[in-house]
Amino acid sequence: MPDEIAKALQELTAEYEATETLESKVAHDADKVETLLQAAEYETRGYATGPWRDTSIQALRTESAKQLAQAIVTSDPRSWWTAYAASYHEHRASTRARQGR
Repeated sequence: MPDEIAKALQELTAEYEATETLESKVAHDADKVETLLQAAEYETRGYATGPWRDTSIQALRTESAKQLAQAIVTSDPRSWWTAYAASYHEHRASTRARQGR
């Protein structure tokens, strides 16, 4: 790896690990939100995920991540794809309309 790229990656890693910038806090929160999503999906399969879920929520740093966590724990993971699919189809239709298709 070229020295320039290695140095840039080392600096980014150090920033992430220091957790002082907003970007690093958001990156950490994204990791925990993803873990929380996994826990929610495992729970629908019958696995006990309470401690896993709780530690993920407690580790969140930003208000937006805390709001996402609240939405995750209060909704049914089986319904997530339904909402995504509807929004995706709406997006595709509007994009095609703008392109004149």
